[in-house]
Amino acid sequence: LVIGAYVILYTINPKILSFSLDLPTPETVIGSALFNLPALGGATSAATGAVSPGYTLNEAEVKTNATMMTALSSANVSVNNGPCTDGRTSGCTNLVGMPPASYQGVQDLAKSCGCNVMITGGTEGGHKSHGVGLSTLDLRMDGGVNTYIKGPNKISEGTQFGYPSYTVRVSNGINATFVQEANHWHVMFGK
Repeated sequence: LVIGAYVILYTINPKILSFSLDLPTPETVIGSALFNLPALGGATSAATGAVSPGYTLNEAEVKTNATMMTALSSANVSVNNGPCTDGRTSGCTNLVGMPPASYQGVQDLAKSCGCNVMITGGTEGGHKSHGVGLSTLDLRMDGGVNTYIKGPNKISEGTQFGYPSYTVRVSNGINATFVQEANHWHVMFGK
């Protein structure tokens, strides 16, 4: 009976009979979530490791993060501190994997309001609503940003997560919802 069962299973698929207790380290390929910046050389690398609560940036992603920070700084957008390495999730900010709407939206915000914008939370782990491919950023509260959000570009206001929220037209193609959390703006960019 055992030999008969073996022959039947082997005939169906020999891999059914292979068994190993070695568990491979899961590989999360985020290349499709990273957005390609042709002018910057592109961000098409893949990271391995756990995405939550934080993943470790590989060398190419650290360089891409730095390139994105430099490009944003020319648009009056700064980053509080970054990147997050070695699985850290606080006191640092990652930009790798930020969707195009967020990347363009934060630049358009700085241009439209004529103020300096500082990103304090990006795609690093440790947040429930932030991460690679998600269009959510945290921005520092600033007089110019605050005035712009509550000004004539405001489309609507309400409450989200128990905090005041404002939907604002940031540019012709991008709207954003700004949630006024305790010490920062929680921003969700969309088209």
